[in-house]
Amino acid sequence: MAWRQLTGALALGLVVVLGGCSAIVSPDEGLLGGAGPDGGFDTGVPGSDSSTPPRDSGVRGDSSVTPTDSGVVSDTGTPLPCDFDVRCAGDRLETCAGGAVSDIRCALGCDDTGAVPACAQMIPSNVEATLWRGDAPDVVIESALGFDTSDCAATSAPTTIVAQENALELCVLSTGDFEIRERGSLVVTGSRPLVIMAAGDVRIIGALNVSADGQEGGPGGFGGGTLSRDSGLWDGRGPFGGEAGEHTSAYDDGGGGGGGLCSHGGNGGAGGTAAGGVSGGRVDASWELVPLFGGSGGGRGRGYVSTIGRGTNAGFGGAGGGALQISTRGTISLSGVITAGGGGGLPGRNAFLMTDNWGSGGGGGAGGAVLLEAPVIRFDGGRVLAGGGGGGGSAGRDSDGAAGDNGGAGTAAGGAGDTVRGAPGGNGSGPTVLSGLVGGDNLSSNANGGGGGGAAGCLLFRTADATVDGVTMTNPSAVPGVRLLPVRR
Repeated sequence: MAWRQLTGALALGLVVVLGGCSAIVSPDEGLLGGAGPDGGFDTGVPGSDSSTPPRDSGVRGDSSVTPTDSGVVSDTGTPLPCDFDVRCAGDRLETCAGGAVSDIRCALGCDDTGAVPACAQMIPSNVEATLWRGDAPDVVIESALGFDTSDCAATSAPTTIVAQENALELCVLSTGDFEIRERGSLVVTGSRPLVIMAAGDVRIIGALNVSADGQEGGPGGFGGGTLSRDSGLWDGRGPFGGEAGEHTSAYDDGGGGGGGLCSHGGNGGAGGTAAGGVSGGRVDASWELVPLFGGSGGGRGRGYVSTIGRGTNAGFGGAGGGALQISTRGTISLSGVITAGGGGGLPGRNAFLMTDNWGSGGGGGAGGAVLLEAPVIRFDGGRVLAGGGGGGGSAGRDSDGAAGDNGGAGTAAGGAGDTVRGAPGGNGSGPTVLSGLVGGDNLSSNANGGGGGGAAGCLLFRTADATVDGVTMTNPSAVPGVRLLPVRR
């Protein structure tokens, strides 16, 4: 069964252990809407349920409370009772009770800037900390499942739609522990980026996929250029969409430009005297995935458009990869794969029995965005992949072009083009070459250019000390496509 055809019903509850192809549907009405009056962390805000203990206090490591020497001695060397209430001692929080000192290690350091010293708390990106919910169930996935962020509804797991200023809404799924086991996979589709707020630990052994597939964007990714000029959709959508190719003379058509995100897409190739579309740009170098959104789409190639509803010879642009955020106060362990690749550009075609006008290739979509944040992130052989899609090849008198490959691991190849009047699409981004490559040119009369490749997506890992455990295996693997920052506190 194709990934994009996952259907059926899934009860996503305390433990999800189902076989077959299913989808996450039908919310539990009593659990919608963030931290409600019956659960959630004690925020100190009047009206919150302070009787419900947080699932994770944010204090990790040696959490046992053990008496220690107060450090205060008499003239004879005899320890004296401690003379303070609470204080920071490096990354430990010390408390004096009954004349003895007890302490705990603070995973994010000890904060003595407030009225009372306390362990520093993690502040999640893009959403409120109240969406770490103490009443949220553990989620364990052992089969091939799907989740649609347009519906943003899950049975027995709290879901919340959160607005972002001047950006896409977010679909937030609140869980206890979150785990995808070895044979499990979760394919996410829909219009909104997905945010997983795990109050416990996160373990991904299987696969979590927020990628685009050709013209179908990942969750929070933007579509590629499509059918007609009147629809205003020739250019790729999103803030860094590639532009459509140009048309000159009678039959010269340029390929579409590739979409951008953490780098530039590739320009579309020229066909005859017609220039290819200009590629999409990139985010500022100081990006932090706030707000959260996915990759932009590639521009449409040019070609004949039927006036009687039969479509077009031109290749449509590939869509952008989706956006995913996982935030936990525990540990993220990754031995599986997270994929947010861009969609491959569609090929130009030799359709309608045309003898002279053939279509050019569409630009590839950019890779998406993945934000992982936790005090500790551990790579146990896992991978995070957000490569751009390859550009589509263009057609000629004798043959259609070929679609560009979807992005993900490695470098997505551009599609092949007709050898006489066509040209190949440009490759998508690779691990260290973050820009999409330029589509192929064919400067012959009545020729068609290839679509440009899509750019790399953005990967951000936030931890207590801005480092990760283990060997990171990512695409992109070079700045500015991947960044390490400390968590907010």
